[in-house]
Amino acid sequence: MSQVQSGILPEHCRAAIWIEANVKGEVDALRAASKTFADKLATFEAKFPDAHLGAVVAFGNNTWRALSGGVGAEELKDFPGYGKGLAPTTQFDVLIHILSLRHDVNFSVAQAAMEAFGDCIEVKEEIHGFRWV
Repeated sequence: MSQVQSGILPEHCRAAIWIEANVKGEVDALRAASKTFADKLATFEAKFPDAHLGAVVAFGNNTWRALSGGVGAEELKDFPGYGKGLAPTTQFDVLIHILSLRHDVNFSVAQAAMEAFGDCIEVKEEIHGFRWV
């Protein structure tokens, strides 16, 4: 059964890390790594409940098709990009979005993500951000 991911944009967060990557190798390794990361995330959520930690692992159109065997999500399309650089197209295979009230917890979760995904992804961009309060 599917489980809702904990990081679907809760408004309470103050800090976030976005990691964009491409898949290296077989999607079976990506599938296993995603499960490993979900388990590690649950451990961090239990250890730091006051951080209101959440995370999302999202897949690009082609990666989703490979993971699902081409079944479902027919409406999923590549992001076309809008405006003159205002919303650029970033067609990477995987997005890992980590958010909470604490940047130190986010950083530890990002390290756990890199450990979980290991050699099955190649990081192309990592951005750290925060909400000014």
